Amino acid sequence: MARLEQQEAEADAAESAALDALMAARAKKDRLRKQRKQLKRREQEWVDESAYLSTSEPARSARSAWTF
Repeated sequence: MARLEQQEAEADAAESAALDALMAARAKKDRLRKQRKQLKRREQEWVDESAYLSTSEPARSARSAWTF
């Protein structure tokens, strides 16, 4: 009987460790997704800024006249 209780306790400990590992992996995945989204946003801002800077001055002036 004591052996079965010990095995059950070991199984509980293994389950707990597995759940901890799963939660850590999910947290890491969430952080990486957030970083990827931030990088995509920065990249798009850079592309938008580059496109803006590559237009001629009259085109920029005309565009800025319509910006509120």
